[in-house]
Amino acid sequence: MTMREPKLPWAPLTALMLLTGCAALPPVAAPAAAPPAAWSAPQAQEAAWPHEGRLSSLVDWWRQFGGPEIAAFVEAAQAASPSLSSAAARRLQARAERAAAGGALVPQLDASASAQRRSATPPFPAGEVMQGAVQMSWELDVFGGQRAQRDAAQWRLQSADAAWHEARVSLAADVVMQVLSWRHCQATWGLAERDAQAATRSAQLVGRLAQAGLQAPEQAAQAESVAAQARNRVRAHAQRCESDVRALVQMTAWSEAQVRQRLMAMAAADAPSAGSELSLLARPVRPIGDVPALPAATLAQRPDVFMAAAAVAAAAADVGAQHAQRFPRVGLTGSIGRLNSRTSGGSLTLDTWSVGPLSVSVPVFDAGRRSAMVDAARARYDDAVTQHLAVVRRAVREVEEALSGLDTTARQERDARVALEGARSVLKAVQQRQERGLASALQADEALRAALGAESAWLDLQLNRLNVWISLYRAAGGGWVPAHSAN
Repeated sequence: MTMREPKLPWAPLTALMLLTGCAALPPVAAPAAAPPAAWSAPQAQEAAWPHEGRLSSLVDWWRQFGGPEIAAFVEAAQAASPSLSSAAARRLQARAERAAAGGALVPQLDASASAQRRSATPPFPAGEVMQGAVQMSWELDVFGGQRAQRDAAQWRLQSADAAWHEARVSLAADVVMQVLSWRHCQATWGLAERDAQAATRSAQLVGRLAQAGLQAPEQAAQAESVAAQARNRVRAHAQRCESDVRALVQMTAWSEAQVRQRLMAMAAADAPSAGSELSLLARPVRPIGDVPALPAATLAQRPDVFMAAAAVAAAAADVGAQHAQRFPRVGLTGSIGRLNSRTSGGSLTLDTWSVGPLSVSVPVFDAGRRSAMVDAARARYDDAVTQHLAVVRRAVREVEEALSGLDTTARQERDARVALEGARSVLKAVQQRQERGLASALQADEALRAALGAESAWLDLQLNRLNVWISLYRAAGGGWVPAHSAN
């Protein structure tokens, strides 16, 4: 036996569907930010795209700054970072929300089953009733509200992907800068100790001369003051190096002993030659690619710029979704099932199906709630537009500053090299004169301290240049490649 439903009134449904194009909001694209036509800062000749967008190559790229040891620090920090874990969780959450929003566009199916046994109750005989059915429910997206929610979820998913990449790049850059800070601290610590030793020797010598009446007392006091300051600089270097070690312990979740072992292995691999600490930071940056000459091309490969634009697109979709709530909602249900009834008088099996009812819910009065929700969504859209333009301006500034910093440090490097070589030449000449008795120990220590100061300035410049390179790496997007638009 088959139960049939009466024919549905398809004409009203068709009319409602025809209203879709009239009721839904037109798509709103992200605002077209106006980056400058060209960079004002000089273009760098070296690389800025470290791993060409391939995350699997991110750790390998950092090997150029310190070999396998520095790559191990990056890998450990990636595994232990709470910020990266949070970014990955938000990514999974956004993917689940996108799947849920897409699932709302298709009919929902639910299966149900029941069994009943009853005693004889006149006029019904005793027996068993078993039935099962598959039920369908579907809210037709006549006015595009659910499609708008799906698009908003898609944009937020792509934004979460970009945020995850940005978190990885930022973490790797922070770890490498911390390791470089420790290497710089170790190198300058050794220079500071030699400087303090020379200053202390000079103070002792001037003190003896003052006691003999060959130097004024104030000169002895001044020399002792200079020596005390030099010794304090050594202590400050020691404290800074310890702070760098503890920061790496926090970042990597390694034990302090393991961090120190890794750092010392790195220092041994870069052991200075001929008594110079320069090779600790003189590792060249390996050319890989170029910063795009056009600012628009560079900004298009920054995760934060994409995230801001995606926020605008998602907010625009939210406006459409809220706007659709002001129009009728159309629902359709149906079912297919089988019923089996067995009694003492026999058994009966029924196959049933139904389509409907077709329901239409028309908003009549809500005291302005739906209109207020649309206004709130539009306000969020306007705010997202403002935030997007601000992110673009900040991105332009960061790239410009990094490019300018590279140009400045390149110019400084030439003069710093001249100053270092000059100070070393003076030291060598004074030491030769001292051996022949033509220069005093004070003059030799003064020349030594000048050479150590020039070497320390050189190391400061090298660290600054490497940090600027890392800043350019981050400012240019870290090799990120935008995902496709929402579908």
